[in-house]
Formats: sequence, C-alpha cells, structure tokens
Amino acid sequence: MARLREEFSPRGVRFWYVYPNTTEQPAGIVAHQRTFDHEGEALQDTGGSLVRLSHAIVTPEVAVLVHSPNGWHSVYTGRIDNRYVRLGQERPTATEHYGQDAIAAVLAGRIPRLAAGAPVGCAIMGSKPR
Repeated sequence: MARLREEFSPRGVRFWYVYPNTTEQPAGIVAHQRTFDHEGEALQDTGGSLVRLSHAIVTPEVAVLVHSPNGWHSVYTGRIDNRYVRLGQERPTATEHYGQDAIAAVLAGRIPRLAAGAPVGCAIMGSKPR
C-alpha cells in the first residue's frame, strides 16, 4: 500500500488506512503504521461508517471511493492483490494487482474490474457479507 500511495498521491489520490474494529487500540494502530507505512494516514472507524460505505468485509481490503454530485460512493472493494491464496497460504509475490488496477482505471475514466476470488483476511466485526 505504501508503494501505491507513493505512485498515485501525486495524481491527487488520497490514501487512508482504516481501522474498523472497536478493539483497535491507538498504540496498536501506531505500531502497525510504523511497520507498514509510517507516512500513511490512519483513521479509526469504530462507528462503521466507512465500512458501510465501502462494503468491506475483511481487513486488509482495498476500497476505492469516488466523489460525485450525490456524495461519495464505492467503485471497487476487494482484494489488494492475489498474494494471499487463503489465510496461512501465500505466493512468494503477487501476480495480479487488483487495487492498483482499480485506481488506474478510475483515473483513466474506466470502471474497475472486480478481483478474482474473495478477499483474504480477518473478518470486520459487524460487517455484512456482500
């Protein structure tokens, strides 16, 4: 995600790491940010408004939101890439980059394609399956 932020931020794309679970502690969020993207912006969404808007069901998952005259809406929510096959099983490196492709599609005025397969991660408490 840090790589995507560095690539797309100059083009006006904003990135947030959203921590949706009420059990998240500020110290844990800070530690996670230091490990994965110390320059990234973090939001705690304990009320679930971003989860509802994006329809995210697991973490980690990418949500690409766009603004229109009717407000914000999600155009892609799903896998970041295909590195993780399932919990505990991963490829050495990703061969498909769904989040990156979704952002590039939006910037080019196209509709992002859906990722192949369900997102892999830990369930977000209180989220509803899509």
